[in-house]
Amino acid sequence: ADVSVATSWPTAYAMDRLNSNKGKKFYFVQDYEIRDNQKYVNNSYKLNLNKIVISTWINQQLKNNLGIGPFPIIYNGIDLTNFYSGEKKYAKKGEMIKCLMLNHHLKRKGVQEGIAAFELAKKVYNQLELTMFGLDSGESLPNYIHYMENPSPIELKRLYIQADIFIFPSLSEGWGLTPIEAMAYKCAVVGSKTGFVLDIGEHRENMMIAEPGDFMGIAQYIVELCNDFELRMKISEAGNLTVKKLDWEKSVNKLCEEFGQRYGEHYEI
Repeated sequence: ADVSVATSWPTAYAMDRLNSNKGKKFYFVQDYEIRDNQKYVNNSYKLNLNKIVISTWINQQLKNNLGIGPFPIIYNGIDLTNFYSGEKKYAKKGEMIKCLMLNHHLKRKGVQEGIAAFELAKKVYNQLELTMFGLDSGESLPNYIHYMENPSPIELKRLYIQADIFIFPSLSEGWGLTPIEAMAYKCAVVGSKTGFVLDIGEHRENMMIAEPGDFMGIAQYIVELCNDFELRMKISEAGNLTVKKLDWEKSVNKLCEEFGQRYGEHYEI
């Protein structure tokens, strides 16, 4: 090989053991994975591998916790052919406004904070409903939540199209795929300042941003979007334009350019 790439901490150790005929060694860091095994994960970032990360947030964690970096950033791309190209039907003030949120077993995803934010918002704006989706069964969720377990791509697309507001309450995040997908389908995202938000999020421009764990702030922004039709439409349209910059092919070519810039060679797809 010319280049070999590790994509998580276990494969980083395997990569480190490879001999030189397997090419230049890269570690493509997609999260700060210390929840798995803090000692071994932290040591993996210190291996003699060329690091590339997917977000500023990851660079911050590596700098603050290990004193290393910053490393080149290459954003996760998305398939632009899956964008919602039709006209979004925006719910007016006084009409039922649909919120959408990911369900996940990891505490860092902030599911309980997201539910708490929704419940606070609903006390102020009653015409509000919440749908959630995920791989878990959803049995532990409140009964008022509409839940879809392991939706197919077509079902997930329908959820995004029907939703007005996407709640992204993560306490920490390497990137954040579902809010990016929601933006692609013209949902107004209310979320935490973590993951992709540090790189492409702009408060009151393409999303509404609260500090991680601030469920009261998220609730406040949900209510504001419910009451302000023009702001919600502006956030939705701007978010859609923002994620169009995350073209998959551009991200792949940037990765290939990084390989070439390091070693005076040129790779392309």
